[in-house]
Amino acid sequence: MDRGGKAGGTRSLAPKPQGWEPWDGSPLPESGELRWGFTTGACLTALACAGFRALQDRESQPFIDILFGDGAVRRIPLEMPQAGSPSARPGFLAVRKNAGDDPDCTHGALLYARLREAGGASLQAPFPPDPRDVLVQVGQALVAVHAVEGIGVATRAGLDCEQGRWAVNFSVQRMLASNLALMGMRRGRWLLEAGVENGAELARHTLNPALGIVGGISVLGSTGLVQPFSHESYIASIQLQVRCAKEAGATCMAFCTGGKTKRAAEAWCAEMPPGPLPPEAFCCMADFAGESLRAAQAQGMAHVLVCCMPGKLVKYAAGFDNTHAAKNPMPLQLLAGLVAQLAPERTELADRLAGIPTVREALGIVPEALKEGLLEELMRLALKGLASLFIQGAKRPRLILLAADFAGTPLALREEAEPEGPGKTPRPQRRRRQDACPPGGFPTPGRGRRQAP
Repeated sequence: MDRGGKAGGTRSLAPKPQGWEPWDGSPLPESGELRWGFTTGACLTALACAGFRALQDRESQPFIDILFGDGAVRRIPLEMPQAGSPSARPGFLAVRKNAGDDPDCTHGALLYARLREAGGASLQAPFPPDPRDVLVQVGQALVAVHAVEGIGVATRAGLDCEQGRWAVNFSVQRMLASNLALMGMRRGRWLLEAGVENGAELARHTLNPALGIVGGISVLGSTGLVQPFSHESYIASIQLQVRCAKEAGATCMAFCTGGKTKRAAEAWCAEMPPGPLPPEAFCCMADFAGESLRAAQAQGMAHVLVCCMPGKLVKYAAGFDNTHAAKNPMPLQLLAGLVAQLAPERTELADRLAGIPTVREALGIVPEALKEGLLEELMRLALKGLASLFIQGAKRPRLILLAADFAGTPLALREEAEPEGPGKTPRPQRRRRQDACPPGGFPTPGRGRRQAP
């Protein structure tokens, strides 16, 4: 299995590890293979088990062995508490998350926790002490997971954790229960106080704000392992956000390719069709056009708005399911062909466009007189290409396509007509002038931004 490496090379996926060495959070050294990591859920499980071991026999070791979801036992190193850190408080233990070669914002994050007995069943003190606490059943024992820092609260339905409680996924709760049972926990009440240093700041770089997880990160992990550069995890995040938007009552998803197009879509929808949308309806789909559209189709969304810049527009016009350059190089021949149709006398221009590596550069040499017609044709073909990515023959959302320039300024909207019947592909409407920018189409790169209507 090959994955893209640095400098255009490839690196194979390393075998699953038997454990990880202690690590201080500094950049990992170069490796010929892509390294596996462990999840925040594995961190929490390791901390709970190490805490239980310490309470049972006061044994102090710099590591803990835990059972992962694939059936293997792996060793996770414990972190030496630093003076002044929350993890240095009495009874707290710490683990530094190692995501291997996966580009994860929690890579290097410090998680810390303390496990302590909460008393017997006859104790009058409320249990759990906080209504947001997550309850994990371990045999006849009950563990309350309580966040002290950096773990968010799930405020919406449809997530993989209970609404109104700390965002500890159900799979992590199962991992906690099975490992604590193996450690010998049988009965009693236990309080697991857990935190993530700078977790609230880390959460700003995740999908959590859009998903309705407030105040920190989620504690995640289905097997406890992090596979490097896993596209599957990003796709799963998109599917989760669509499901959460549906649970929140949204009937339209706005799929954007990045931060600029997300801001463009938000600005457009505040004033123009399809109209204002709730925050959770705006989703950054990156290169996963097909997976995103099919996720909206699976959730029964009525409409889907796709907002993109010129490069993605050309790839959608070509009908690409995934727009990553490694999977589908830019189809500049398509752009050249459209210019040849619009200006058959400009054969030298079409030939030149076919040899230019980027859409940005190509549009820089397209005459202003051709740009509006080129935009119109690209929008028409892109709408058709996106429609082909749905599961055919099944009911699907009505598509709306919003194009933005390279600065993220909205340019034009094109939408499909209403479907003529169940399962039929809607016929695209021509772009309505009141939904479009003034004539001129794509601005020349480097020139002033065109104002949104």
